[in-house]
Amino acid sequence: MEGMLRTGMALLVIFASALACAQTKVVQGKFYEYTGPVGYVRDDSRVPSGRIGLFAPAKDGYRSNVMISTSIAGTYEDPVKLGQDTVAFLKTSDKAVSKVFGQAQKAGGNQIYVISSIRKLPNGMSIGQRQAIFIHKKQAVILSFSALSKDADRLGPGFLKSLSTLRWLS
Repeated sequence: MEGMLRTGMALLVIFASALACAQTKVVQGKFYEYTGPVGYVRDDSRVPSGRIGLFAPAKDGYRSNVMISTSIAGTYEDPVKLGQDTVAFLKTSDKAVSKVFGQAQKAGGNQIYVISSIRKLPNGMSIGQRQAIFIHKKQAVILSFSALSKDADRLGPGFLKSLSTLRWLS
């Protein structure tokens, strides 16, 4: 009996370890595919309609997440220009946001613009955020990462690494 218990516990540990290392792949029609950071699971029930949400397990009352938004306007040309305009807007119009800055980067062969900021939520939580702006065929795809500020520096590199997995399907 004791041997069976040990075997069962060993299998449970292996299963839990595999789950913690799991990555969620998102395929958006024939437009793009993206693989989220390790340990994030898709749960669109927690996000506004039209967005995709990937969530890590809750920690200190908050679930670190990656939200994916896609524009259908078809009017965007340059991720750097869109990013710079967004930074200017956030600095002047969003009082809940501080320490806003942006930077042009490459990810998986794509020219992107990454915006970093700190957001104060109405409940007093301080959230570290990064938004990565991609543009393909005049449509913007924005991946927004959020984590508790105290965890953002530790979790942010996993998000930034995941950006190189975004691949255009058309």
